[in-house]
Amino acid sequence: MHVGFRTSGGRGEYELVGQHDGIHAADIPGWTLLWLIPSIGRRETNLWVDPGQSGKPRLRALVRNWPQIGRQVAALLLMPSPVRTRAATLPEGLPVTRQDGYWLHRVGFREDSVLDVSAEEVEIRPAYVEARNASDSTMIGFEKRWARVQKVHQLATGLPPSLAEAVGGHQQSLDGPAVGMPTVQATRQIYSVLADIRPRAMASADALDVLESLLDVSPDMSPDIPIVDEIAMGDIEGRLRAASDLRLAKARGHTSRLFSQQVREAYNHTCAFCGLRLPSGPAVLSGVDAAHILAWSEYDLDVLGNGICLCKNHHWAFDQAILSIQYRHPIYRVEATPRIELYDRETQAEILRSVGEIPPSRLPSNVSSRPSPTYLAKLYTDIDVTAFS
Repeated sequence: MHVGFRTSGGRGEYELVGQHDGIHAADIPGWTLLWLIPSIGRRETNLWVDPGQSGKPRLRALVRNWPQIGRQVAALLLMPSPVRTRAATLPEGLPVTRQDGYWLHRVGFREDSVLDVSAEEVEIRPAYVEARNASDSTMIGFEKRWARVQKVHQLATGLPPSLAEAVGGHQQSLDGPAVGMPTVQATRQIYSVLADIRPRAMASADALDVLESLLDVSPDMSPDIPIVDEIAMGDIEGRLRAASDLRLAKARGHTSRLFSQQVREAYNHTCAFCGLRLPSGPAVLSGVDAAHILAWSEYDLDVLGNGICLCKNHHWAFDQAILSIQYRHPIYRVEATPRIELYDRETQAEILRSVGEIPPSRLPSNVSSRPSPTYLAKLYTDIDVTAFS
């Protein structure tokens, strides 16, 4: 389950999407939401689930003029202030998160989030947030960024006095029972003070990066791998059909086209399984596919780590769980599953030609753009191919 951003006329709204522990978002009208934040515990969101006339589980504020979930998350994590519109006036390109220049598209739940039926409460243990602007998106691991914020809190006395006071105000704002306007205002104050101290640096900067630079702190810059929520699908054959159908979902608009383009370019239009390169040209489309590892329609993860470039044949073999991708640090391997036994020996021999280590030359040069080991592990938890042996 996750909180998703949806357009509604000129102004966007947030709603719950998916299911968790067998409970679907549409089945919990009237429930309230809470944060469970590492080291500081439970905090109210002052938001509740209102299906309204549409029947969609939209999030509404219990308190007048209370910040919506996007502003709450941004304030918690010292991110620039987001907007609630997808207007064409938003900037394109990187960095994605700029002051009033992006929207917070999604907040993912950890698998240990709790839906309390008796209390009618959703306790969100946030896993990641996704931010988007007019052309790009970025995924941010919640716990890693939150640890960076806490580090700045701890070292704030080493900042210039006005900035130390602003950071202290942010920390104090989180002592109350809820995440709300005090935290939003405290974050704005940090950006305001930084703009006075470093006006050029703050034109499109992230306050957390600047604060760490001032404190001479080197953050953990390893890639953020979101912890995705569980999928509940019944029997193995049902899981396999659903994963294949959902992974092949079409008509997803600009974000889908951007994902396909980025995956193909990262792999140089080369099938990772067999090495066949089929680039696009003036009068021909690319002959390879940008395949999702975790199905888009279930997980909504249009990020490079959830993609792999495959030719048509190997896209089919991957979707049907006849061939799998296994990661054994630092090597990726193509391996056959017991489902290959559904075919005669001649067909098996043809399929088995692609089995073995994937040469690094077939993978993106940027390691963070290669298939995420976390997503691969999740895929083969959802689809237990050993059940076919």
